[in-house]
Amino acid sequence: MSEADREKWERRYAPAERVMGEAPKAALLAWAEALPRAGRALDLAAGEGQTAAWLATRGLDVDAVDISPRALAKARALAEERGVSARVRTIEHDLDGGLPDGLAPGYDVVTCVHFWPSPALGAALSERVAPGGLLVLVALSAAAFAGQPNAPSARFLATPDAARALVPGFTVLACEDVALGGRPEVVLVARRPA
Repeated sequence: MSEADREKWERRYAPAERVMGEAPKAALLAWAEALPRAGRALDLAAGEGQTAAWLATRGLDVDAVDISPRALAKARALAEERGVSARVRTIEHDLDGGLPDGLAPGYDVVTCVHFWPSPALGAALSERVAPGGLLVLVALSAAAFAGQPNAPSARFLATPDAARALVPGFTVLACEDVALGGRPEVVLVARRPA
């Protein structure tokens, strides 16, 4: 992302309250039973930390990556409020440049909510998933915004076919357009072979 993008997200997260609510996205919660309760998690585009804090309360040690220092400060505050600050490590990083250094493979779950990875970033994410681990992507549905004049940038929109293309060799448990949280999203849940 450019510096203008960073500033945009800093403005978005400037209010004192959490602009994205207190809980993780409904599409992620729908898969709670399948997600691990121990191990390591990587949460990309972590925003204010709703997903990271939730994963930490389940017993995972979470690396939360986002471009916005304000969002990450809110993520640390949320982890503190939930009593899991020792389990959440925040990393400020621009994902358009790939993954941050030092994220070794072996994550039991990798999540990416409302940030659509490029093919290169998608490949890097897949490489970080441990054998038997899960990759969970939640993105705005391209079909839901087709033809709308004020649609989000195409770089944030996904289709089920594009999602499947990110995980060659994985077992796809779900890959569909859903509307659990109000607006349609593409949800991909895929397991790396053991």
